[in-house]
Amino acid sequence: MTVIERSPNKGSNGAIRWICECDCGEKCEAVGSDLRNGRKTHCGCSRKTNKIDLTNQRFGKLVAICPTERRVNGKVIWKCVCDCGSIHYVHSGNLTSGAVRSCGCINSPLKGIDLAGQKFGLLTVIGKQDEYQQQCLCECGNIINIPTYELIHKGRKVCGECNIHNTVGQKFGNWTVIDCTKEKTKDGYYLYTCQCDCGNIEKKTISTLRSQKGEFCNVCRIHDLTGQVFTYLTVISKSDYQNEKRGAWWNCQCQCGNIIKVYGGNLVSGNTKSCGCIRESSGELKIRTLLEEHNILFETQKTFDSCRFADT
Repeated sequence: MTVIERSPNKGSNGAIRWICECDCGEKCEAVGSDLRNGRKTHCGCSRKTNKIDLTNQRFGKLVAICPTERRVNGKVIWKCVCDCGSIHYVHSGNLTSGAVRSCGCINSPLKGIDLAGQKFGLLTVIGKQDEYQQQCLCECGNIINIPTYELIHKGRKVCGECNIHNTVGQKFGNWTVIDCTKEKTKDGYYLYTCQCDCGNIEKKTISTLRSQKGEFCNVCRIHDLTGQVFTYLTVISKSDYQNEKRGAWWNCQCQCGNIIKVYGGNLVSGNTKSCGCIRESSGELKIRTLLEEHNILFETQKTFDSCRFADT
């Protein structure tokens, strides 16, 4: 920083303050003693821009692997691996201050116990691997070391490979899981190769599929629906309307003649069937469709005067 002039303001105990220009161009005030002894060297910009990389640094029994997208009070949450083998997510401030130095296994009453012969779901414990882990044999034939607390407190029942095999073939909305790529996100989640009903293939995490965030793929969102009929709605053209939903909106004409804008995902999924003029349950719609397919004449909501207020 460069001192420009004396400030009319006084510091605590009447200390003289100076107006300074930081290397970043910002101006600030500092007490003379802080400038002389080096306690004040910038306006604060260094703290804003300096991102500390903790990758591969050790903090007690924890080694920082990578930062995640999660933040707490503006601080990065780091993915760490403990010496016991467990994955633990820790606030960067707690790592650097020494407030967190393990996943909790240090003070665990499970330290050193041997669970040999015990069964947890598909896992059978062969024996104690070390003070914090058990060597387990899964029914799929895989042998894996698992932290003791995961077996006792977290209900671990499979080796992990079983989860992958059991997920393949499952369907989530429009998506079918084809296989596991064995690739992982920054947060450590497996990426799976998934195929949409339209034929498009993308990589997704199971959590994304379960949350329905990936209900429609990018191809579905931009696919031309012009001319297609969705129950009582006929798509006329693509609309310029946009909101927080990333997909396309379409101008549709209802059978009553009304023209409305409908989100493409709601058309494809069947969530929107009309402009609102038709109020039928899914069961009523199925019956209507069946009767119309067989050219059977019918009248909806039919009432008979002779049955009104009947005693029986």
